[in-house]
Amino acid sequence: MEDGTQQLARLLSSFQKTTVKYQTLAELAEAIDDWYAAASKAHWSPAKLKAIYQYRHFVIDTIGRQSTLAHAVKYHTLFAKAVQAHDHDLFARRGYFDAVSYISVFPNSDTKSTSTSASTEGKKGKKGKKETAAAAPVEKAKVFPAGSCVNHLTSTSHDTSMCVKGK
Repeated sequence: MEDGTQQLARLLSSFQKTTVKYQTLAELAEAIDDWYAAASKAHWSPAKLKAIYQYRHFVIDTIGRQSTLAHAVKYHTLFAKAVQAHDHDLFARRGYFDAVSYISVFPNSDTKSTSTSASTEGKKGKKGKKETAAAAPVEKAKVFPAGSCVNHLTSTSHDTSMCVKGK
């Protein structure tokens, strides 16, 4: 008899047989809902069904709504491959988050400060002395990799030990 991880790997491989091009976040959500429905029909435990639900929430509501459809699809694809290869366990605590997949999707999570500087420089040519002085503290600020805080997975300003919950 298969355990939950083997069943999930089989489910993932059956849903990923063909390359699917999701046109909308709703289509991706529907595909994950199909996983949930198949797992439910297979009488998976409530804890395993909850893991799929948490994964759906993370991909659709966190990545998809805060970033782009392309990011959500890429994470979903990399995550599914990691589960199939037994490199990641969806049923582990906080199993919806695979750091390797996340970092592959968002390799430079601190791009906001970099892209702002680049766009300012591109419009005005060389930076003036005031702009350079103002940018220096931002560059020296400590940046943590995305996922360092389990409460704020996309935050790069702190890690879990520094987190003030509720903010």
